[in-house]
Amino acid sequence: MYDFPPPIWQNQDWTINGILSILIFGLLLPLALACFTKPTPGWMFLWSTMIAFAGFYWANLVERYTTSQPHLYWQAIPCTLNMIGIGTIVRLWWKTPTERGPVNCAFVSLPMTILFAVILLPGVSTPREHYRRSQCKNNLKQIGLGMFNYSDRNDRFPPANLGDPAASWRVTLLPFVEQEELAKRYDFTRTWDSVENAPLQSQVIQAWDCPSRPSRVDSNGRFLTAYVVPTMAGSLFDGTQGPRFKDITDGTSNTIMAVESCGSSIVWSEPRDTDPAHADISINGPGAVKGQSGSFVSSWHAGGAQVLLADGSARFVSSSIDPAILKKLLTKDAGDDVGEW
Repeated sequence: MYDFPPPIWQNQDWTINGILSILIFGLLLPLALACFTKPTPGWMFLWSTMIAFAGFYWANLVERYTTSQPHLYWQAIPCTLNMIGIGTIVRLWWKTPTERGPVNCAFVSLPMTILFAVILLPGVSTPREHYRRSQCKNNLKQIGLGMFNYSDRNDRFPPANLGDPAASWRVTLLPFVEQEELAKRYDFTRTWDSVENAPLQSQVIQAWDCPSRPSRVDSNGRFLTAYVVPTMAGSLFDGTQGPRFKDITDGTSNTIMAVESCGSSIVWSEPRDTDPAHADISINGPGAVKGQSGSFVSSWHAGGAQVLLADGSARFVSSSIDPAILKKLLTKDAGDDVGEW
């Protein structure tokens, strides 16, 4: 069995690239520059200017990361300039007329490498994950809003699978999550994997995507949904017809409508969800395949996952939640007393 999510150093691209960048640009390149350049005013001015530019650019990037999805290659620019600049300047300041050797140069570059590893990497990861978790929560809220708008028009929520051939609720809900054009391209008279509908499988839809996932497509380039609805007996979507508000007798704030399921590989248009009756009622449990989870609820957020409740609110649930409570939250009319959770 494989842990889910796997350890960060095995799966987060920025971690691997960040470590390599620090080793190369924070240690090896400053070491080479320090050994083969002279401590002249020209060098000092050049690297001081680059550091000033890099610091300003870095500050703007961090601010931008909190409002838009970042791209890894932009992170290398300020990190690289800062590491090269400070490493070289310190080396030039420290350099004496007696000309130190490479080993002594390493003693200058290595502390700078460690410094940037401590300062810059958390600065990269924390704003990014903060944005990503917020975006994931907004996606769930958008799903909830789409469900309510569908209910206003049809007097009930959509079923998990609608019609014959079956169409997933994610397809049914497209017009209610600002995807009207895509909905028009889907042929409801054909199966989801038919020749007519297969090209849509690679369509990336933000409402079905958690940005914390390291990958959102399978080996065939098909977009995988990050969200599913519960379909076990007694859950909100256990029937061939969608539920009504009056069916939720356990209380809308204590009934789960949709959950993150990033540990399952379900194509977004596939009429399939994770049935808690055939999965562990837990969060982020291990899986038989690396990058997948055997739990009904799974996410790449550290410490838990986010769920959408029937009142339209989204909530982060810890991985340590009592499975008995989680099971109660999955039912709509069992008369369970959930209490504080």
